[in-house]
Amino acid sequence: MSLLALTTLIVAAAATVATSVAWHLWREARARAGARTRALSAAIDDRLEPDVFLTTSADAAFEPTSIAEPAGRQPLFASANAGGQAARRLVPAVGVGALVVSSVVTALLFVGGSRGSATVTPKPTPIELLSMRHAIERGDFVVRGLVRNPGGAQARDSIAVVVFLFDDKGGFITSAKAAVDFTKLGPGEESPFLVTIPKPAGLERYRLSFRLADGSVLPHVDLREVK
Repeated sequence: MSLLALTTLIVAAAATVATSVAWHLWREARARAGARTRALSAAIDDRLEPDVFLTTSADAAFEPTSIAEPAGRQPLFASANAGGQAARRLVPAVGVGALVVSSVVTALLFVGGSRGSATVTPKPTPIELLSMRHAIERGDFVVRGLVRNPGGAQARDSIAVVVFLFDDKGGFITSAKAAVDFTKLGPGEESPFLVTIPKPAGLERYRLSFRLADGSVLPHVDLREVK
């Protein structure tokens, strides 16, 4: 299963849970509000009896009597307050759901990013070129040198040296490859090398490169002038 599909499933599940919690709280709030409304209606019916508002004297002026709240009964606007409280309880539920979803997405993106970075192949430690010289011997162009695998680097097998030949205008002429003398180089170990190429006409310059057993380029640092 791909990371995108897994992320989608987890986010959908978290959103479903948050929605379910919010729906449950909303229904509970509605049920409580309904119960309080019914209780309020009953209380109002009890208060509206005729002898509550009129004095017993026929000659007395009509004066409404203040109605004290009976002990244990809800105030007149209890249902409205209950609705507001229910709405306020829904806000934390929705916030918690959003927080869960964002946390899951962030965690998955972090894990995905960590996995992606772990798969990046680190660059190999450069090999050190300690010495190099060239000569013409019996009509051949010969390049000799000495390389060292740096201390602390991993052991290397089957390192090859590639020499490229160019003319006076920088045009490529030919190339040749040869393995260093020692097949395996551990950390801090050195090996000489020798590359022989039949000298072509027009040779003016050359360039050196190192390769690993799989053909990839092995970078090098030139230490020939370091005292």
